[in-house]
Amino acid sequence: MVITNEMRRPKAQPKKPSPKSKATEKNSIPDPDSFNGAELSMTQLYDIVQNLSSKVFENERSVFENKLSTMQAELDQLKKTIKKQDRCIEKLQWEKEIKDKQIQELNTKLDQIEQQQYDHDIKMIGFPDQNCDEDEEKKNLVKFAKDTLDMKLKLTDIAQVQRLGKSTETKPNRSLIVRFKKLSSRKDFYQRRKKTFVNSDPKKNVYINDRVTTHRSNLLYAARQLVKKKQNPFILDPVWKCDDQENRT
Repeated sequence: MVITNEMRRPKAQPKKPSPKSKATEKNSIPDPDSFNGAELSMTQLYDIVQNLSSKVFENERSVFENKLSTMQAELDQLKKTIKKQDRCIEKLQWEKEIKDKQIQELNTKLDQIEQQQYDHDIKMIGFPDQNCDEDEEKKNLVKFAKDTLDMKLKLTDIAQVQRLGKSTETKPNRSLIVRFKKLSSRKDFYQRRKKTFVNSDPKKNVYINDRVTTHRSNLLYAARQLVKKKQNPFILDPVWKCDDQENRT
């Protein structure tokens, strides 16, 4: 067998791509917009997808950051507005407290003035109502003072009498307001009120009370209800009105 020189020569080995050529191939990623339908390798397709994903992510992140910045600015503005409104509310609440206190003080003064106008008055409940005029009512009152209270009351001691409301079947005896000319006569008449409790039936008795304002009447009623229900441990005795006008004449 004859061995020629060609057979002695070693076969040429394929050249391995250098790292530089790989980098060149990686950097030369085809632009998806310029793709004309030519066949691409899997590596190139993967690089294209990665490039597109990166661009989409960058765009979405930019939009999100812009929206987040806008929302943060709106939130800061909203916080400033709320803080300003809170200060306004605090100011209005403070002004309301002052006004409420002033109104309460005025109502107290008005109640005191109104009560002073009732210093000479008493209120009678259950006194027989005969639907008569004022003069006849005064005569009936003088007779009642003599027969029941054992008091010498004169017509000239009574300044005015007045029935309250309208007479009904369930309430035939309307309350009677009596105004005395002197506090001394009023005091004497009032101090004899216990002599009117002569009947075993409370509905048939005549009750002589102080004439008080609506506000004080409501307070007395509420206090009496607490006594009946025993809801207030500090109220142990029956409730009464303290008369601070004893020294008036």
